[in-house]
Amino acid sequence: MQVGCDPKSHPTKKWIDGHMDEYEDDDNKHKEVAGKAFCTTNDDCTIGDDLGKTLLKTGKCVKSRCQCSYASSWGGPRCTTAISGSSSTTVTSTSITKSTYGPPFGMSIGVASIMVFLSFISVMYASAKEKKAAVLLQKQMKTAADLRSHEQAKFEAERQSFASHGNDARQRPRDNYSQNFV
Repeated sequence: MQVGCDPKSHPTKKWIDGHMDEYEDDDNKHKEVAGKAFCTTNDDCTIGDDLGKTLLKTGKCVKSRCQCSYASSWGGPRCTTAISGSSSTTVTSTSITKSTYGPPFGMSIGVASIMVFLSFISVMYASAKEKKAAVLLQKQMKTAADLRSHEQAKFEAERQSFASHGNDARQRPRDNYSQNFV
């Protein structure tokens, strides 16, 4: 006896799916099942095996046979196979959007497109705001430079007026400054 999920003595699900003609004939076609395995307790028909601590109960034992609680979501003889996630060799008429989990593909593309658009608008807004700030800063710098040149010209004019009167700061006063203390 072999123990484990994939014992060497038994073929894998992938191999069985690839060689389905060896497992079915005209009288016994392959079909997906939901429940009907033999059971003794509800834990035999749900995920979690003998632990039984899971809150998600996928099936229950009714008259010693498994019955799937959510037949559209869980399948297999013991209600432990996710229908949308399982690979089946039978051809069904459902589209890919009906056989997968999550939001529809079109909605995902729509949300992604909106996010890209909003990101682009955000970058453009930030760029325009930065450009306005740069223009304002240049105006302030020009105003400050004009004010500085005006003050420099005023200072130069005052200095010239003192120099023309002979009141040079390096020249000593004419009265006896050092003796005029009270």
